Amino acid sequence: MANLFLGEAPTPDHFLAVGLGFIGILIVARPDIDNINSAILAAMGCAICFAGSLIATKKLTSDQSISCILSWLKVMQLFNGGITVFLTRGITIPKMLISYG
Repeated sequence: MANLFLGEAPTPDHFLAVGLGFIGILIVARPDIDNINSAILAAMGCAICFAGSLIATKKLTSDQSISCILSWLKVMQLFNGGITVFLTRGITIPKMLISYG
């Protein structure tokens, strides 16, 4: 993505890192065309969105202040969190976070 959006030239180290990361995903997910489920698709979507967030942040650092970047990241997180709460129909607090005092 950095090559496409930032004009950075890819190096052999970059290709190695991407390849090792992809192999790691295959080891953890053990994808089978018959067993693709929403969790695997969500993990792939998260990885793509996280990469997009990093690219956007790197692009913004060339002409924006840190305060501006942090503000926009918080707005994006609020928006994405709201979508998640809507799609899952609420928030569940894990039992171990509830204190019995």
